[in-house]
Amino acid sequence: MRAGSIRGVVLEAHPALPLFMAAMCAQGLGRTLAVGVVVLVLHELAHALAAHLLGMRVLSLELTPFGACAHLEGLREQVGARCALVALAGPAANALLAAAALACVGGGVLSRWEALRFVRLNLVLMGFNLLPALPLDGGRALMALLAPRLGAERCLHAFSAAGEMLGGLLLALGVWGATRGVLNLSLLLAASYLIYAAAKERSAPTADGVRAMLRHAQTLAQRGALPVREMLVRADLPIAALARHTRPGAYCRLCVVDESLHPVGILTEDALLRALLEDPAQSACQALRKKTPKKSEKED
Repeated sequence: MRAGSIRGVVLEAHPALPLFMAAMCAQGLGRTLAVGVVVLVLHELAHALAAHLLGMRVLSLELTPFGACAHLEGLREQVGARCALVALAGPAANALLAAAALACVGGGVLSRWEALRFVRLNLVLMGFNLLPALPLDGGRALMALLAPRLGAERCLHAFSAAGEMLGGLLLALGVWGATRGVLNLSLLLAASYLIYAAAKERSAPTADGVRAMLRHAQTLAQRGALPVREMLVRADLPIAALARHTRPGAYCRLCVVDESLHPVGILTEDALLRALLEDPAQSACQALRKKTPKKSEKED
């Protein structure tokens, strides 16, 4: 949900956030929620500032139940120390905020009780986000450092699976507490969101396949010829999975077939790219249906 923009950076709130906030208010945690929103915003601004200082363009900032997410231009294509530093900037900001709150107690600016609540929220957010799982900051930092050695695809699957496992454990903990009379709605919602977000990370197309398709026009212009690689694919297969089968040295034509191996249509790389931009979760058959009207318009 779009909430506005600042200097071209879109501000968004994840649809799960209002539910999470309502659950906390229902549990009498309204004050904690107010402080938490401030902490979340400062956490995310640290990501955005680090990205700006390292020469990365920030497209949007999204608040989620676990913190916030900075959507950076070309984030999936950037690996290494720079990307890891952007991911760790948020937890580092939480550590600095906690230290500043303790200093304010010594200076008489904050009461001990107010400072402890602020420190506790920052330390919880920092510690949780440092866990090695996607979409948390710790998972993003480790993926950025390990992807050049182990491969982006392998790291993406490993850390997104870790996020789903972590979400499953939190969900089981919430259900266990509910069976004993302790209903924690915020924990149940947060766990459900983590499972969903981790699965979404894995379903998104990797940069390698998209980058390979974008290079083909340049390669063809330089060489004058490019081999064609044809593949037979199921109609129900998500197009994000199809992008992983593209190769830099050959143009890919995908023959889409149904369960009986009857041809449904041909999905070319340019059509695949357009479909990826629209919705990476759609199937090959759905991408073909969207492509058909464009052909008929040209024929008319």
